[in-house]
Amino acid sequence: MVTLGTLTNDIQSKNAGINMICCDIFFAEEDVFKKVRDSGSLTREKVAAYFHLLPEQIVVFEMDERFFGYKITIQRAKSAGGPSERDLYGTGLYGPLSEYEIDIPPDG
Repeated sequence: MVTLGTLTNDIQSKNAGINMICCDIFFAEEDVFKKVRDSGSLTREKVAAYFHLLPEQIVVFEMDERFFGYKITIQRAKSAGGPSERDLYGTGLYGPLSEYEIDIPPDG
């Protein structure tokens, strides 16, 4: 297994309104993108389990083969800027996503 962070060109997370966080995952190479896609390791259900969410809390889970990327939008537990909310700008998910494990051999 390898981590998503070692396979990607860029992982970003940001606000998508006050109740959602959007994560973008981009691969530099088409063959790496296809290996991840074909591995079945990156799915709505598996990402939900990784973040201890219900699958329906991931409101968008899209793959775009033109850009070798994924867009994942997660419903926030608390509104941005609300009491005891810890990630005002939604930038804190890229770190955990970079440690997400993908089940392909390390050498690709």
